[in-house]
Amino acid sequence: MRGVVAGRNRRPRGRVVVRLENGERVIMSFGFTSKLGAIPHFSLPRGITCPGATEWCKKYCYAAKGRHLYSSVRKSRWNNYEISKREDFVEIMVRAIRKLSERLGVRVLRLHEEGDFYSVEYIKKWRRIAEKLPDIHFYTYTRSWRIPELRAALEELRKLPNFTIIASTDPYTGPPPADWPEAGIEKCYNERAARCPHDLDKRITCDKCKLCVKGIVNVWFKIQ
Repeated sequence: MRGVVAGRNRRPRGRVVVRLENGERVIMSFGFTSKLGAIPHFSLPRGITCPGATEWCKKYCYAAKGRHLYSSVRKSRWNNYEISKREDFVEIMVRAIRKLSERLGVRVLRLHEEGDFYSVEYIKKWRRIAEKLPDIHFYTYTRSWRIPELRAALEELRKLPNFTIIASTDPYTGPPPADWPEAGIEKCYNERAARCPHDLDKRITCDKCKLCVKGIVNVWFKIQ
């Protein structure tokens, strides 16, 4: 992706300022991690936005440790959450992603490296965003499929050709929807599954692998 590398051992800045017609400046925060490589992520605070989480998930959540606990990270997640509830979130996000794409050549966006789909309205907003940005591919893992009303909205969202939704599972979620790609912990409910290549070789990043980006195969992860 053109322009993504900011320098040796440095990650590109994901802070995007959107200026609205009324003069308001809205700051959107996108993140970059060593695992995702050149793919940015848009995240929300864990817990309050995770209606489909199991007790197992809450106990082992990777977003409850490390860099996720930094005050700057927590602040950006909450800021994203508050903006996501605004009526003009779709307009703001479309402008932010376009700026991110123009600046860094981004063509793929990961949703919810932390957090999840927390309401039907929020899911519908992402459908409208993706429809306005057909040249951007979105992908995400979610446990919100466990909530009936959210699953119905997610089924509509995943019909879009530029949106991949993967059912996140653990030993207590139960099996995922029959025709969804699955991402499990230690193993998948579906028999045919591959271990995350990054687990085996840290040099293989998500932007290079693309198994999850395209939802090609069920993937399982080792508990870290």
